Amino acid sequence: MGMSQQDTEFSRAEFETIFIDDCDIRALCCERAHSFIPDGSMAAPIISERIIAALRDKSPLSLLRVGNGEGNAVSMAKGELHPLQISTFYDEFVRQNGIAAPLDAAIMLCRDISSALVSADIVGFRSFRVDERSVIRDRIKEGNAHAALGFLYARELLQQGLIQGFWRQATITSAWIHLDIVPYLSKILDAANSIIIITGRAELRDAVRARVGSRLEAFITVPVQGFKPESPDQSHFSKVFPIVRQELDQKDLRGKLVLVGAGLFGKVYCHTAKQRGAVAVDLGSAFDVLAGLETRPIHKQYDISTMRWI
Repeated sequence: MGMSQQDTEFSRAEFETIFIDDCDIRALCCERAHSFIPDGSMAAPIISERIIAALRDKSPLSLLRVGNGEGNAVSMAKGELHPLQISTFYDEFVRQNGIAAPLDAAIMLCRDISSALVSADIVGFRSFRVDERSVIRDRIKEGNAHAALGFLYARELLQQGLIQGFWRQATITSAWIHLDIVPYLSKILDAANSIIIITGRAELRDAVRARVGSRLEAFITVPVQGFKPESPDQSHFSKVFPIVRQELDQKDLRGKLVLVGAGLFGKVYCHTAKQRGAVAVDLGSAFDVLAGLETRPIHKQYDISTMRWI
């Protein structure tokens, strides 16, 4: 992989400028968020009940998670950009979209992602489960700017979001809450009168319908991560994203449950659904687990054989 000396110096300078200690970030969470439940297994039943209550009361709600990909994205919404910030974002974007997009369009997407995250009611961060100071330093030493800056900017989003008061009414929790709530999904589904699924895992369609029957209003299939479009206009971003977003924006979604697994695009889908009244949950790679697939290193820490639906 490797970085140039200039990029290494930029990464180190960003780290020294931005990073604050764990005790300080935890103190901010306790002081500035409505609730702070960093342990995902402890948070899961509480958050599941909050989702169910929102469905019952027909109150809009969104649960979103922030990883290094989202960190790379929010850095693009900061203003003046360093070339390394642009390249690390595109590293992530191309992983998910299969092909690049024009810079101005990418920046607009990143601004939408940032807006979605700061407006969320439940936000998961990875800062509480791993020693991010060591992780980021190690990634810089390895020359892995994509991971180093992504982790750093995700942590900066948490810090600045709390300082600016975005999450005074929100719950801050683990970035892996999507996996921790899988055992509670059946209960959440039972509480919903109407359900919309947005995922790349088309193989789950029958399993979902078997569980919810006619309450499945729509099962929207999007390109799975790793899909390689033949041209830019066939990509998730260019072809599917505007259609799905418009479809959500044209509906009255009050009291409806929208479960989403669509990477960076899924953050915007969740936000759009919430704006139309939905209870929107960013399930991410939990859809992979439901399909019996182990696609992330974190999945090894869970017994996915007990979580699969097919």
